[in-house]
Amino acid sequence: MNERIKELALEAGFEIEDGGHIMLHHIYLSGRMEKFAKLIVQECMTIVEGFELTQEVALDHYVDYEASAVLKEHFGVDHE
Repeated sequence: MNERIKELALEAGFEIEDGGHIMLHHIYLSGRMEKFAKLIVQECMTIVEGFELTQEVALDHYVDYEASAVLKEHFGVDHE
């Protein structure tokens, strides 16, 4: 498993067993899963920060979007 994913899982409150597997507990699972997902999205936003996406919105009319802003809007997660 990717070391960064392990770090994010620990930050979200999961436990990692010796084999590197993420242990899930039934109590408060949904809150931990949401935090874990947000941490992954925030990590993605950090990676693409400064990159722009260009989309044609009309014939010969293009709009540039900040890639991290697109992720923020799509997932509703702030970059922290």
